[in-house]
Amino acid sequence: MFTTHLNSLRLTVFFIVLLSSISIYDFYLLGNSSIVEEGAFIESISAFAFLAAGVTLLFQNFKKRGLERVNTLFFATTCFLFFIREVELEDIHAPALILFLSDGAGRSLLFTLAYVPLILLAVVRYKVVNVKALRGYLKSPVTKLVLISCVGILAGSVLEELHLQLYEELAEMNASLVLLMAAMIYRDETMYKG
Repeated sequence: MFTTHLNSLRLTVFFIVLLSSISIYDFYLLGNSSIVEEGAFIESISAFAFLAAGVTLLFQNFKKRGLERVNTLFFATTCFLFFIREVELEDIHAPALILFLSDGAGRSLLFTLAYVPLILLAVVRYKVVNVKALRGYLKSPVTKLVLISCVGILAGSVLEELHLQLYEELAEMNASLVLLMAAMIYRDETMYKG
């Protein structure tokens, strides 16, 4: 699946192992529980990776055409929304409108305004609503990495409910690094292999 992107995969795995090991060492052996707080070390890495993935995708969008351009915008939007979710906007005294759009009903409104036009465009113009189209997406290594990242983010949500904050933050950080890898290899790949 990833033979053409082996170096990117190795680098991502290296950073996942390195950053996770440092975090676990610091948390358990040095007793530094502050690394798992909101806006601290681990969450900052996640936020940076989501932002870097989003910016990378925006630049790639200029080279994409048709359905791939819609895919790129959808993928970039997702990265930026994850970034907004990770950053503690209250702590940086963001404007009231930004704070509203980053939480609760405002976040739901932002998600709707961001995704509905892209989904409608994909469905109406490119007819991406059938099993064949889904199979086309599942053939792509980019999509596979995005799905792996989604599993990590979902695992983080479950771990948060179990009050396992270190593992929640590590799952999200590792998911963000996998998502960044997906954004980087997307330069040479497509999300749809129909």
